[in-house]
Amino acid sequence: MAGSRSRGGFFFGLTGGLVAVVVLSVLPVVATDGDPMIVGAKNVARTVTRLTTRGGLRVNNVRAGNPALILNVADPGVTPPMVVNSDALVVGLNADLLDGLEGSAFAVAGHDHDTDYLSVDGAAFDSSRLGGVVASRFLRGGVGVGADRLPMMGNTCLLRGGFLLGFLDGSRLLCSNPGGSGVFTDSGQSLGTDYSYGVGLGDLDGDGDLDAFVANYDQGSRVWVNDGSGGFTDSGQSLGSNASHGVGLGDLDGDGDLDAFVINYDQGSRVWVNDGSGGFTDSGQSLGSSASYGVGLGDLDGDGDLDAFVANAGEGNRVWVNDGSGAFTDSGQSLGTINSYGHDVGLGDLDGDGDLDAFVAHYNWGNRVWVNDGSGVFTDSGQSLGASNSDGVRLGDLDADGDLDAFVTNYSEGDRVWVNDGSGTFTDSGQSLGTSYSYGLGLGDLDGDGDLDAFVAIYMHGNQVWVNDGSGTFTDSGQSLYSWSSRKVGLGDLDGDGDLDAFVATDGHGNRVWFNG
Repeated sequence: MAGSRSRGGFFFGLTGGLVAVVVLSVLPVVATDGDPMIVGAKNVARTVTRLTTRGGLRVNNVRAGNPALILNVADPGVTPPMVVNSDALVVGLNADLLDGLEGSAFAVAGHDHDTDYLSVDGAAFDSSRLGGVVASRFLRGGVGVGADRLPMMGNTCLLRGGFLLGFLDGSRLLCSNPGGSGVFTDSGQSLGTDYSYGVGLGDLDGDGDLDAFVANYDQGSRVWVNDGSGGFTDSGQSLGSNASHGVGLGDLDGDGDLDAFVINYDQGSRVWVNDGSGGFTDSGQSLGSSASYGVGLGDLDGDGDLDAFVANAGEGNRVWVNDGSGAFTDSGQSLGTINSYGHDVGLGDLDGDGDLDAFVAHYNWGNRVWVNDGSGVFTDSGQSLGASNSDGVRLGDLDADGDLDAFVTNYSEGDRVWVNDGSGTFTDSGQSLGTSYSYGLGLGDLDGDGDLDAFVAIYMHGNQVWVNDGSGTFTDSGQSLYSWSSRKVGLGDLDGDGDLDAFVATDGHGNRVWFNG
């Protein structure tokens, strides 16, 4: 995806729903003899890895320094230098590591792929049996490789158009397993009774699976704890009073666990601090006073921590700047008008310059693209995209050309796919998907073919799964999943089988968990 980059340990330009398998590389660590170090992380599929600027990589909250390369299983003493088992994740090679491996062969046990060559920084690598290992660089110009097409990385990630298909959630870069049929089955769970308007998935209690933080409108927000098989139990916490519309999860205070930025309708947004075990405490901040509907977390000003872009109704959208400890200050920007009704925001590098821009879905206005100057100051690109009561947006490389496109859900007409030309200029693909009443969505590889599909939460009808053909053209899978008042959806491997499941927040009828077959 064009313009993706690492800054201060956070990866940019990759957005979307949470998924369960982890990736990889940050700053190099050099051993005392000057050779690059290779760090092994076993059972990565059930591990949540975080990148931070305070000590580098964490695996299950254990500080692992700043490794140059992460594999499922790795033994730096073998020849060739990287021999891993067939379920290997990969990988990011930076310039220092490339110097140490120039001319070396990559071998992956158990794979029989044709020999291919990967050119990185002008160096050719014999990637024999390239099924589990792929090299890539994290640079200002993007996650780049010297080939237009690369095969699957084992059973974990896929490179399309030379760019990694992945998802940014808070301070974590994660890749989805290409698995699952894309056919969903109701788990039979009905979680809660309140009007739930938002959900964030993440490993909140540090046990390696995905839990759910649910934002509720008529009572406090709830934390639902996963037992690892996709069975959820209420943690017993009631966080806040009411009128919450959404939540963003990320390591806001730099201590290595996932905190929550909760947006509210009739009071300021709140920051809830995680103690590492999934117990949350109000930080005491009340941020803003408008009706907030959407939030995106990312390093907007380039200082290495997570800031917040909040979409508002009743005033302009706001940028809240984090000081690194989880204390937020209003940047002073009011983006949009009092009547524009911002309902959701997707953050990603839309124009290829290496920082995070914002695509805002508006309910009363054409959708807007706000361009970041790199310091967290945003300018309207001048585009007004659609005018049909948009409620949700997710960004991803939908047409496999290496940049971030936008899938936008609409309340009063079909959903739309907006195609990026790489410079941040969007064109309507001409598709009208569904009829109306769409709220939230999640993007992910639902059917295991390596592209991004869409799970759309529908308010008045059954939820829909839209299947991508790889070029950004979507077809209705024919599924109608539950038929009452769905609001938002989070995607992730909830049952530990390696594919993307769905946690759907519903309006007063119990939240639902849908397992991918």
